Amino acid sequence: DVNGVPIMSSTISNPSGDLQWCLQLFPNGVEPDYESYLSFYLVLVSAPDRGVRVSCKLAMLNAEGQEEFSLGKFTLSMIVYYFNNDKLGFPDFVHRSDILDDDLGFLKDDTLTLTCEVSLIVGLLQFTVEIDPDASTPQVKKQEPNMAEELRELWNTSLHSDCILSVAGQEFKAHKAILAARCPVFHSMFMNNTKENQTGRVDIKDMEADILEEMITYIYTGTSPNVHQMASKLIAAADMVLICEDALCSRLDVASAAENLILGDLYRARHLKQDALTFINFNAEAVMKTNGWMILTQDHPNLIVDLYSSLAEASEPPVKRQRLF
Repeated sequence: DVNGVPIMSSTISNPSGDLQWCLQLFPNGVEPDYESYLSFYLVLVSAPDRGVRVSCKLAMLNAEGQEEFSLGKFTLSMIVYYFNNDKLGFPDFVHRSDILDDDLGFLKDDTLTLTCEVSLIVGLLQFTVEIDPDASTPQVKKQEPNMAEELRELWNTSLHSDCILSVAGQEFKAHKAILAARCPVFHSMFMNNTKENQTGRVDIKDMEADILEEMITYIYTGTSPNVHQMASKLIAAADMVLICEDALCSRLDVASAAENLILGDLYRARHLKQDALTFINFNAEAVMKTNGWMILTQDHPNLIVDLYSSLAEASEPPVKRQRLF
């Protein structure tokens, strides 16, 4: 098997035909760095211009036809992701030597079975009916969003909580449904007959209590007041990266752009990195005056090449863009 050469599945469509997917498997790795690994991806072939948000699980079956949770990446493979002409997966899904190990029992009749489950997530609009005594019919108006504050109150009061998160000697009461809907790690923990789902208790190691509290605050409310102060620690919690990446992208500005680019590159948070590249190319003069830019040029000179490449690949002429040097 040649490194970088994929096997493609046939195209799969939803009933309306506006979404098309395929699976992409690299038997010997997608890049030289991942040679001897199976790289496994779900690829969005076509979709509406607005993109689509999905819940996706990439998994491998053992010889008995059961999903295998004993190795690596697929223990945390259920995630919520925003697609826009993109692909999602793992460059190091599983090592080839593990597949060929008879004791692990992945092959049946020399056949390996990989599966993919995709669920479309559709947002809901809330409406309220206001009755005016002088009006002949009730008036339907869109309700102003207040869910974030209500969920913040739910998190702060622990009302009807059904699980406990234990970290560094502290315990936080939370709600399985909210955690599972917003975070891939918790989604996996609360699936079926897992220990965490049965006991309602999650013991988290190698994390500080304030980092977990900040992360759970974002899960509940969509805001993270201290995200930049804790950015590197937050995003280093690898499988929760999508949540932290989303928070950092939403608060991208001149002061944080260079730091976001460094973090995006360091932790392979590609949406964070791409947003930072685009922002810096449009605001280079201002960004170059920040301390983050000084750190970037001194400690991460390779990112200057990425900035130039991003500028060259832009589909529109770089009008009003400042030179990097």
